[in-house]
Amino acid sequence: MKEYKCIACGEVKQSTERCMCPICGYMMYELPNERKSVLIGEITDFVRAIINQKIDIKSVDFGKLDSDIHRFPDYDKIKNHVSKAEKTEEFYKRLQRSAEQMKQYFHDTFRKTYDGKMQFLKVLSDSTAEYLDSVLPKLGIEASYEKVNFPLVSVAYEENANHELLPLADTLIERILQLADKMYKFIRINNIYGRAYDIKTKAFKFKGKTEDFDWRSAIKERISACDKVIAKKYVVDIFEDGKSELTAMLKVTWDAVFILMSAPLKKSSYAYSFKNVNGIITDDSMNSKSCAYKLNDIFISRFKPVLKMINANEFLTDKTESELFELYNKMLDLDVHHYMTGTKGYFVAGKNEQKLDALVGLESIKSSVRKIKAYALANKDNAGLNLHMCFLGNPGTGKTEVARIIAGILYENGFLPTAKVIETDRRGLVAGYVGQTAIKTAEVIKSAMGGVLFIDEAYSLVQNDTGGDYGHEAVSTLIKAMEDCRGKFCVILAGYKNPMNEMIATNQGFQSRIGFTLDFPNYDRKELSQILDIMLKAREYSVSDAAKERMLDITDHKRKDFNFANAREVRNILDKVIMCQNVRCAGTSDKALEIVDVNTYIRDEHINIPTSGNGFVKKILTTEEELDTLVGLRSVKRMIKKIKAYAKRNKTDPDINLHMSFCGNPGTGKTEVARILSRLLYEAGVLTEAKLIETDASGLISKYVGETAKKTLNKINDAMGGVLFIDEAYSLMQNTDSGTAGYGDEAVAVLLKQMEDKRGQFCVILAGYKTEMDKFISTNPGFSSRIQFSLDFPDYDREELSEIAQHFLQKKKYTIDDNALVLVLDITDYYRARPNFANARTVRNILEQVIMNQNLRADEEESSDTNIILSDVKDYIDDENIDLNSSTGTHRRIGF
Repeated sequence: MKEYKCIACGEVKQSTERCMCPICGYMMYELPNERKSVLIGEITDFVRAIINQKIDIKSVDFGKLDSDIHRFPDYDKIKNHVSKAEKTEEFYKRLQRSAEQMKQYFHDTFRKTYDGKMQFLKVLSDSTAEYLDSVLPKLGIEASYEKVNFPLVSVAYEENANHELLPLADTLIERILQLADKMYKFIRINNIYGRAYDIKTKAFKFKGKTEDFDWRSAIKERISACDKVIAKKYVVDIFEDGKSELTAMLKVTWDAVFILMSAPLKKSSYAYSFKNVNGIITDDSMNSKSCAYKLNDIFISRFKPVLKMINANEFLTDKTESELFELYNKMLDLDVHHYMTGTKGYFVAGKNEQKLDALVGLESIKSSVRKIKAYALANKDNAGLNLHMCFLGNPGTGKTEVARIIAGILYENGFLPTAKVIETDRRGLVAGYVGQTAIKTAEVIKSAMGGVLFIDEAYSLVQNDTGGDYGHEAVSTLIKAMEDCRGKFCVILAGYKNPMNEMIATNQGFQSRIGFTLDFPNYDRKELSQILDIMLKAREYSVSDAAKERMLDITDHKRKDFNFANAREVRNILDKVIMCQNVRCAGTSDKALEIVDVNTYIRDEHINIPTSGNGFVKKILTTEEELDTLVGLRSVKRMIKKIKAYAKRNKTDPDINLHMSFCGNPGTGKTEVARILSRLLYEAGVLTEAKLIETDASGLISKYVGETAKKTLNKINDAMGGVLFIDEAYSLMQNTDSGTAGYGDEAVAVLLKQMEDKRGQFCVILAGYKTEMDKFISTNPGFSSRIQFSLDFPDYDREELSEIAQHFLQKKKYTIDDNALVLVLDITDYYRARPNFANARTVRNILEQVIMNQNLRADEEESSDTNIILSDVKDYIDDENIDLNSSTGTHRRIGF
């Protein structure tokens, strides 16, 4: 074991070979070498590697040389030509002609001279000079290069017979002709009809390496095998068709042809020569090695002044270690061809990686792409490199754009031969008729071969599980191609996270073939602001600070939606705000977006965003201000703020627990507080999404055995990254008449497991009446150990309900007389004394009925009045048969 030290962080480790640092990823050098000398050596070797291009003379284009070398058909072409004859007579003649032509080919001498196309050397020389021009200034070197004239290169190619093997080859060809006669007679005598000679025979296999192969013995063995078949008398049984006997003769015939076409029966020679511009030969009869050596000398001569400077003993010795390490990093950044041994040599950003780095946000995605590249580079020489991926995320998170960039990265680094991306979806793969889907899918796969096939909303291929759906046929074709053509193209399956996870989890074919999964997060407000700036610049519009903030407020509002479209949402908002501006500024060249344009859009789209203040320009409330505007709930508000502070401070703790219970009667604000909490935890960076998924027992429990776990898990996955609000959670353990009795414990088991396994990744809020919730949690140790916070929502008092009533009427644009409001509150007191009092919900229901009474009165009076008076409330009391003086109450028809 040798001792190595990191050139960057100084980490020391034992290793049997040169290695990379496990701490920072930089290269490690062998001790006792000194760091300074190693850095100088790495930089010097890098410049030398740029100059010392290895010129392979065999890669020169010598026109028709390659086609002339392969002018005679190979074994497969000969066999195919002979076997595809339509008639027996034609088969016989083709086999005879082929054997005779083979004999003549083996005996003939072939000579020809070819001129090489040498333009590539000039291009290589100029590109090397250009590359050096980007490197040398960083090292403080100024250099100029004189152009060199490369000679014209010709090659005299000659083929001669290999007289050591030729006599044996001639004998074997004679045996092939004898076999042709024997097979022809056999077919005719036994009346074998059709193309019985066109059969597949097991290919001959070499034992050992071909370069060490004993060809004389091999040809002799084939001659012996042919002699046995020629000498054998084949008699066809009355019950047989003679095909087995014919197959035996064909097998030995084609083995003989295979050996002849594989054996070195022709000796080839290459003689290279240089000519100057006048066509005069300056160097003659060179072999490929000496020719390449002289061309390399001419190539390097242009850059000799640079080599002299970097080979000098004093080169870079005046630099400190820190300065040298800075230069070393710059060289790593410039090392696009991976000449250096440093880690960055593998991670240098090409054009497409620079595009990736320029994208707003997506830091986790960028990191994943770098890891994919590192893996691919480390396994580049492995056959069947798996490049298939799965992209998970909401619309507008950059999945398609990243797919296009990945195609470029895979192409730049030589993993794929093209950078093309074929984008499709279910409609592009699935046909409407039996048998057509496989063909349609195969055609799309063929068009993507060598590049990337991007399938958006891939889960839709398996969503319709009916007999008339052909999506599964597309999936089968796709999975087969992903395996058979592994490394030849890249499939990217994309779509919403939960449907994609479900599709892959239920399909073993995809599970084993998806190499990488990338989870695209929603953009935060700051990132959407940057995206908005890019869009505005592209459209040559400006925006005031107030207008921009208001547009971002709209994205915060829409972020609560399950299908929040991120950058696409910003684009849609911008489009419509620009339309509003265009209407306002019609006939002018003004391209400035103002707050009035955004507010017009809000009004036209009926977007309800919490605001404060009066006038057209209202202040959009922050989430915490929105919490403060809620009526009452003083202890709840304080607890929510404490939860936010705790979560924000401990968000990096992997064991952070966010699960809680909300206890209280209906209408006490539990759901609204849960919505606000989801946004607070998102803004604090604790949750990745500001979403609230509301459900109850019916949303988790199925009517069928085995389906509840799946249904519950799907709902949890919907809420992952946000808040899952389960109303009347105790119903999970209660028997019902809906056919779901007995499956609640299954839902609870799944829920408890996910609350523990995915702790900190989402928040579960169990809500319901206090007595039932206390009993539910206390009798279930699983919940009691997982519920971190318990919030009690008290009933609203009379004063708070008065404030709620006035807010409700103000929102509806109604006013109310004081005495009428007092009577409404008397009615709420009446309901408060009865079971299932619904607090704010009760107030809302009362006022809805009172407003109807007011509308009827105003209609009869032909008035546009929107004020509620005492008689409107009294009419409600009469309609509902309420006796406010009764201690028990009369018949009541209002329900909660």
